[in-house]
Amino acid sequence: MKSEQEFKKIISSGFWRHISRYSFIPEKHKNTRNDFCNNLYRDIINKKYHPNIPKDYVINNKHNGVTRLIPVLTKKDTCVYYFCVKALEDFLSEGYVDCTFGGFRLNGKIKEKEDDLFNEINEAPYSVSPFSYNPSAWVGAWTDFQKKAYAISREGVLSYFIIFDIANFYDSINLILLENKIRNSADKTSSEVVDLLFYFLKYWDRELSFYAPRTTGIPMDDFGDSSRLLANFFLQDYDKKIHNYCELNNSKYLRYADDQIILSSDKNVAEKILRFGSIELSKMGLNINVEF
Repeated sequence: MKSEQEFKKIISSGFWRHISRYSFIPEKHKNTRNDFCNNLYRDIINKKYHPNIPKDYVINNKHNGVTRLIPVLTKKDTCVYYFCVKALEDFLSEGYVDCTFGGFRLNGKIKEKEDDLFNEINEAPYSVSPFSYNPSAWVGAWTDFQKKAYAISREGVLSYFIIFDIANFYDSINLILLENKIRNSADKTSSEVVDLLFYFLKYWDRELSFYAPRTTGIPMDDFGDSSRLLANFFLQDYDKKIHNYCELNNSKYLRYADDQIILSSDKNVAEKILRFGSIELSKMGLNINVEF
């Protein structure tokens, strides 16, 4: 396990201010960040920490009347989740595949005044939470994704596009597969952090799952960057396979989060790649959204 000093370094003053200020349901604490971290770290080391029931669920309109429940985690659980993912960040980030976007790291600068950036995000034609730890990186990665797709389309060589996404992506991530992937990537000194991470992931949702451990799904909470990084890591093996398959078929593959584009000069080839991707995703317990 990381030392107490390392724990408090990860739960930095900037991170603390951000989650205190921008949570859907802010919590007031008499303790300072230092005292809060001391108590939380002591609970973790003494095996007294356990995930709490979310403070509430916020209903978000996904699109066309489809709603998404966003759990608002307690500050303790938000800190534990962020600590675990941040401590494992190097392992989660090292398998980057060319032409995938949205796998930015968690250590972006957290500004105290973000009103201008939030206005920019609110005008964007896609779903971005202004409560993200690193909203500027979120916007930047999506912009890079769009620019890349546009540049390829302007070349005129790959004129056939298939655009699709994964159905219920975050809710369908297999925790057993995810844990095995992380343990195979991380070093042995990180095993207790991995233990803590999956203790949280299996039991954060007791209000809905009672005492049964979750076997699928990671929380799309109001601060979603931790889940975003895990979700991106979960797809890296798939990225490598479909990227290489596209290269063999003189085609291109782009992905941002679970939004994916296959670019090809031939409709039949693009559909063949889509079938290949569908099979590979099904091996991971994922399915392409049938409404794409």
